[in-house]
Amino acid sequence: MWFSAALIILVLGGLVGSGIGALAAGSWFRYEEIRREAPYGPERAHVEALLSALNAIQTFKVLFLITDYDEDPRGESLRAGIVRLENFRNRSTLPEAKPVIDLNLGLAYLKAALIQEQNKDKDLGTKYMKSAQNLFQSLGWQDYSEETLRALARREHESWKPRPQTKESNK
Repeated sequence: MWFSAALIILVLGGLVGSGIGALAAGSWFRYEEIRREAPYGPERAHVEALLSALNAIQTFKVLFLITDYDEDPRGESLRAGIVRLENFRNRSTLPEAKPVIDLNLGLAYLKAALIQEQNKDKDLGTKYMKSAQNLFQSLGWQDYSEETLRALARREHESWKPRPQTKESNK
């Protein structure tokens, strides 16, 4: 009989103890999770905002680089994209994203300048080239001359051109 009573007390103690232990562990886990996340709340929001801005910038860049001169000979879609990127730049409150926006805006200005020169609109082409030079100068470039920027634009354009398939690339 004493053995049965001891066994019942042991089993009930184990059940009650495990229930209380589970509640205590759950409370401790929630407390630690809140304590760990509390200082990272604003930082995490800032990082997510920065990643979102960089994603938008990459989308702008892809749209600018795939704008083909043959499909839009006057460059109107490129100019509209530049206006959108300028608006995005003006609305951006993230100082880390500003240089990335400026770099891509400068590349868009370069492309627009070359298109306008091909269209015999030298005034607008010069305006875009000056805007690009100002941006690259503000980014701290040592050489932002027109020749250097033209070489940059050619290199950028070439990097996005589709390469012809060769027998070795199909292997």
